[in-house]
Amino acid sequence: KEATGPLGATVTYAVSATDPVDGTIPVTCTPASGTLFGFGITNVNCNAHDAAGNTATTSFVVTVQDTTAPTITAPAAISMHATGPLTTVSLGTPTVTDIVDPHPTVTNNAPSGGFPVGSATVTWTATNLAHNSQSATQSGTVQDTTAPTITAPPVTAQATGPSGATVTYIVSSTDLVDGTVPVTCDYLSGSSFPIGSTTVSCNATDHAGNVAHASFTITVSDTAQPT
Repeated sequence: KEATGPLGATVTYAVSATDPVDGTIPVTCTPASGTLFGFGITNVNCNAHDAAGNTATTSFVVTVQDTTAPTITAPAAISMHATGPLTTVSLGTPTVTDIVDPHPTVTNNAPSGGFPVGSATVTWTATNLAHNSQSATQSGTVQDTTAPTITAPPVTAQATGPSGATVTYIVSSTDLVDGTVPVTCDYLSGSSFPIGSTTVSCNATDHAGNVAHASFTITVSDTAQPT
């Protein structure tokens, strides 16, 4: 018999007895039909008496077991903005019920360090005391929507001739997911810049296609006295 609750199951059964003289005679059994039977095997002992006082006895077993898995509903799908190469995600709590075990064990296969950018599926599993288990899945998405950060400080240089000066500069870019990303500027470092101020425009693109723009000035001045 399948358990219907944490205490077991109410079991009904039919036992009959016949006598060559009296015909059908009543049977008394312990535990009685309709009794709540606990988990496992229970012996039921029965006896019948005819009108002449002759007695017959028999016994049988009632087995109550739990073979029904819990029911589990995974939390709703989630979508998060990336906070780094791995993003910690709040998954929520699944809904779990079991007809026998009030507190089934619930586990999931979410990575302990966080989720990378992209789509993922988390599998939740509920297991009751009888080792019956049921699983449900939850989908999640981590999106990289943050552009890189460009560091581009202004540069000053002294003219080395009438055409200005050759100027080298350092521009860098970091991204919270990709780390260091390359920067492209419209004037290369090591180019010749005229006397005065020149605006240099730069951009950096991460793997998710987010683009950052920044600009800085290179100022070439003539402060050297004639000789």
